[in-house]
Amino acid sequence: MDKTPIKVVPEAKFLGVVFDRTLSYSSHINYLKTNCLKALDILKVVGHTDWGADQKTLLCLYRALVRSKLDYGCIVYGAASNNILKKLDPIHHQGIRIAL
Repeated sequence: MDKTPIKVVPEAKFLGVVFDRTLSYSSHINYLKTNCLKALDILKVVGHTDWGADQKTLLCLYRALVRSKLDYGCIVYGAASNNILKKLDPIHHQGIRIAL
């Protein structure tokens, strides 16, 4: 547009999903992993053993903070290879462990 060259970038973020050149979604999975780890830290603080919240509240927080991020765009990045998708399994398991 207006004779402006279009930049070629290795990754592009569109509607919260990071697309790379090969559509392997590895950069998006890494982005998700770092964001979900921050949300898990919040769950750890809220679910402290001495003064923490009960199990029902922690499960609601897990669904709102972690699983919503994992579910958003899963139709798109679900086509990634199993090795890349397995990076998200420890996050899910850790969240359930903290909540329960």
